[in-house]
Amino acid sequence: MAPQPPTDNQPRAWLWALIVLSSLLAGMGMVYALVSPSAVPPADFPEAGVLPWIEVVWALWVFTFGACIGSFLNVVAYRMPLGISIVAKPSYCPKCETKIRFRDNVPIFGWLMLRGRCRKCGLAISARYPVVEFATAWCFLAVYVGEIVIRASAAGSAEGGVIGLFVSHEWYVLGQLAMHLFLVSALMAIVLIEIDGQHVPPRFRWFCIVVGLVVTCLWPAAYAIEWYSLGALNAVDASSWPLWPTGIAGLLAGAAMAVGSRKAGVGDSQLPSALTMTGLFGGWQVVAVVAAVAVAGARIWMTLQPGSRPVRPTVIVLITVVVIMCLV
Repeated sequence: MAPQPPTDNQPRAWLWALIVLSSLLAGMGMVYALVSPSAVPPADFPEAGVLPWIEVVWALWVFTFGACIGSFLNVVAYRMPLGISIVAKPSYCPKCETKIRFRDNVPIFGWLMLRGRCRKCGLAISARYPVVEFATAWCFLAVYVGEIVIRASAAGSAEGGVIGLFVSHEWYVLGQLAMHLFLVSALMAIVLIEIDGQHVPPRFRWFCIVVGLVVTCLWPAAYAIEWYSLGALNAVDASSWPLWPTGIAGLLAGAAMAVGSRKAGVGDSQLPSALTMTGLFGGWQVVAVVAAVAVAGARIWMTLQPGSRPVRPTVIVLITVVVIMCLV
């Protein structure tokens, strides 16, 4: 939990409804992992009865890991715009300055066990913390299911799922997953910073850009779509073309889309940062689709609901990216 001054007094009914609904979806996901063809190995496989459960364990691990990242993103979104170190000082209560215990800092459950209040002074802890942790966990799980459980067979794995990756040694798929989860994390942080009314710090942008450039130069195979993959270029023999320009082309396209979003009247938020990150880690093809959806969605909302609170384009970017990562 970050040291942001909380506002909520007690757990809200909508939060409990969200938790119950997601728990039901988690149960459905486990059932799917047990019966889906991608999770069921060949009958003559020695560990045929165990592997479906391994898929469930991996999915639960990804969900838990996503919740932990969401907890960290709460800290990043609050501290970085204020210039506070995100690692030097542990989480603490902003009123009594008591260090948050480890058991109270467990994602989602820590807030529930405390009933949304500091254990020592009783200061209310915002419900935003478990909501962000829960949302990040589900984004991670959705990307994992889309790229590993469902799409693994397309990557050359006959068995499917994470077990199929170990059998086929298609490790670049794990590289794609890691890069896309990093993108989801960066976008989630940008959304939270925008909600707080802050601006994305330059050091945050530069950190993400450096990571993306290192990936595109050292491991270009981590990109799901090459920079030359579209239209007439597909008919050209591109087998000898380098892959490293993929991230750079996406970065330039994202910057161009950011400029275009300002001219469209929806670029006064943190949308330029979100589009730049999307282009760098997803490629120019992905950012072109994401930018079109974000700008169109924001404009349509402003047209249909002129007097209402404007929709945040960065939220549309995050949702669109997660959907694309599950389908591409």
